[in-house]
Amino acid sequence: MRVSPWRWLILAMVVVLVAAGCADDGGDLLTLPSSETTTSAVAATTAAVDPPTSTTTQPVTTTQPPTVTSTTTQPPSTTSTTTQPPSTAPTTTSGAFSYTGRGTFPDVLGGPLDAHGSGCVPGPGALPDGIWFGFPEAWTTSSINFDLACFYTGDAATAQATARGEESPPSNDYIITNDNTTLRVVPVAVGAIGHRLSGSIETYPVPVGEFIADPGAFQDCPQFCLMWLVVNAGEVTEIVSQFVP
Repeated sequence: MRVSPWRWLILAMVVVLVAAGCADDGGDLLTLPSSETTTSAVAATTAAVDPPTSTTTQPVTTTQPPTVTSTTTQPPSTTSTTTQPPSTAPTTTSGAFSYTGRGTFPDVLGGPLDAHGSGCVPGPGALPDGIWFGFPEAWTTSSINFDLACFYTGDAATAQATARGEESPPSNDYIITNDNTTLRVVPVAVGAIGHRLSGSIETYPVPVGEFIADPGAFQDCPQFCLMWLVVNAGEVTEIVSQFVP
């Protein structure tokens, strides 16, 4: 059945009137709180139930002890330097032959009737290594012009005196012979020493330069003195003055 539009309009008005009458009678209508009110209420309830937790974060500070560097200082090195006084009297020589400590003249190095030292027949040419007796005709600190001779004592001196028709045994128990006047130029080693005669028959060592300047008592050198040459490696390493009565 078809309803007239007017009837719908009348029905709507009736509904409005009924609603207005209910409002006048003090009826309660459900009013939804606004979102702000609801939020405040919820916040209040939450605050009452769960009080805010106050968290205080204490800063944690860890202090490391200062680094201590241990330094050990070594004491300065002390070098002890001992200054030796300059030596003006050398007492040692190098080489196979040496006069040092032999006394008034060197030993006989050859046969039983030989001359003292290395003898007196070395042959021609340069003077070989050994201990040789003779006369310096000239000398410097670098070379000596040497006339080789022979120095005999004891039985050897007696035998030489007898062979020459001289007094036998010889007076003072020694004899010097010089049958060959050949001069040999003998180089002097650097650092050579001289054994200078003192006021007696004893000698004492000095540098070769001092010795040549003054061979000591009882000597008139170079031409009129007696001496021993100690030769090593072809050079004079020692010069020794020889005393005779």
